[in-house]
Amino acid sequence: LYKWHPWARVWQTPILGELSMLLANKHVFRWEMKRGGALLTTEQIDHTYSHKLSQWKTRSTILKLYRSADPRKFLVFQNDLERLSARCNIEAVWGQKDKYVPSYMADMMHAHTKNILPEAGHWVPLEAPEELAAVLR
Repeated sequence: LYKWHPWARVWQTPILGELSMLLANKHVFRWEMKRGGALLTTEQIDHTYSHKLSQWKTRSTILKLYRSADPRKFLVFQNDLERLSARCNIEAVWGQKDKYVPSYMADMMHAHTKNILPEAGHWVPLEAPEELAAVLR
C-alpha cells in the first residue's frame, strides 16, 4: 500500500538513478536532507555526505536497496506480523514531518503504540535522539 516517494522512484529507474547519483553534490544533498529533516544540523548532514555519500560504493548500495525493496514482497509477511504483534508489544516511533514515509504505515506494522514526534522528520534517531531513547527505555 506504500507509494514510493519521488527520490525512490528515481533511484529505482535504471540510468536515471545512476544519473541522479552522479549529480548529487554536497549542496543538493544538504538541501534534500534539510527538506526531509528540519531538525538536522548542517554538521550532521555534512558529516554524512563526507563520510558516506561521497563514496560511489554508498551511492551504488542505495540504488541496489531501492531497486530490491518492492513493497509487494512484504505483503506475505503481514499474517506473521499480526501474530507477532499479538505476542510482543510493537512500538512505532515516527516523525510527524516525515516527507518520505507517512505515519499511517505504522499501522501496517500492527504497532500497539505509535509515538509521533511532532517536530521530527524522516531521520528520527538523528533529529530526536533523546525522545527516541525515552521510548526505548
